[in-house]
Amino acid sequence: MKNKIIGMVCTFVAAILLMPNVYAAGTKITVEKAEESEKYDTLSDAIQNVKEGGTITLEEAVDVPTTIDVTGSKSFILNLNGKTLKGVSGQRILNIKEGTVTITGRGTVDSTEAKGGIYVYGATTKGGAAGHLTIDSGVTVKGVSPIVVSSLNRKDSYGAELNVMGTVEGTSTAGVFVHGTIKNTEDPTEFPEITVSGTVKSDTEAGFAQMGGATTTITGTVEGATGIVIKSGTLNLNGATVTGKGAFGEAEPSGNGYNSTGAAIQIESNVGYAGNIDISVSGGTYTSEDNSAIVEYTDENTFAIDNIAIEGGTFQAAEGKEALSISSEEEEVFTNFISRGEFLSGSEKSDVSAYLISGVIQDENGNVVTPVEPSEDKGPDTADMNVYGLLALILLSGVGLTYVVRKRMN
Repeated sequence: MKNKIIGMVCTFVAAILLMPNVYAAGTKITVEKAEESEKYDTLSDAIQNVKEGGTITLEEAVDVPTTIDVTGSKSFILNLNGKTLKGVSGQRILNIKEGTVTITGRGTVDSTEAKGGIYVYGATTKGGAAGHLTIDSGVTVKGVSPIVVSSLNRKDSYGAELNVMGTVEGTSTAGVFVHGTIKNTEDPTEFPEITVSGTVKSDTEAGFAQMGGATTTITGTVEGATGIVIKSGTLNLNGATVTGKGAFGEAEPSGNGYNSTGAAIQIESNVGYAGNIDISVSGGTYTSEDNSAIVEYTDENTFAIDNIAIEGGTFQAAEGKEALSISSEEEEVFTNFISRGEFLSGSEKSDVSAYLISGVIQDENGNVVTPVEPSEDKGPDTADMNVYGLLALILLSGVGLTYVVRKRMN
């Protein structure tokens, strides 16, 4: 009897072990749904099954061996939950072609061993479905080409959006790269929209490289061998901190990417790109450790700057370098584009008087200010004279009255 019971137990255990392991099949990723949650082992399956407005949560570190395409118009949250999402092959981690992805949860997206991190694409026609990406505060995206804004047809990218509130760090590449093929031929003014309130940086390249058209607003921090490189589109810098940490480089135009100068802001006009450059700076600090704070130059045949305005900020060049290095001084946009700011070469004033708007001056400390008109001493006005005259009359009358009284008493 005892042997029979033991045999039954062994048979039962064996049956359990040989059953398909339903629970072990998905343990790494949780997809929250309206009434329940499901678990998956691959991010691809999780994204395919998440519903509109749903949340995907990593329960442990997840590797991505092949590129995952995000398509469809749904919006969802990818909660890293303090874990790492890692690309482990010669491919990208995510291609966001449509829909809205918000990455949150104080974790890391790591493309160090991959070909790229996250690519965001706009529509190929105006008004079409586009990709939208938000990197939440506390999230780090790092590695090779950690974030790239690109085009599916190598010319158009309508409606794409990127919002960086966390940290993006390029290793051997730019932190954020806007692909140079973006020209939006149907409407060259409606480019992808990018907002940076967090930190974008690179160890060896530009922190932020805007080759193709985009409309970018930066209020956060950017640093790299060159801080920012722009060849196309709009750049609004509002209280940003931008630093070029690399060695001095000559301003040499490139038909494929850029040649780093070490500037905080590097502006290149080049016939092969969308152009339509519009730059405004209002407050912030822009520093080059080995060159001018701003370096502007062109190829031989192109000038692509539509507008530039500096309304404040500190522009700190390396010792022996001018705050601004402008090769196109004869162009009208450079005749009066500075209304405020501090411009320094090392610890000394860097002269920018040639670029000032009417009505302002640069003081001995390098600050551009509105001069204070000296007051002129014109003496008392008519009203003052009337008051003074009345007081004198009263005093004289008092003196006369006193004299008469005293005389009669005597």
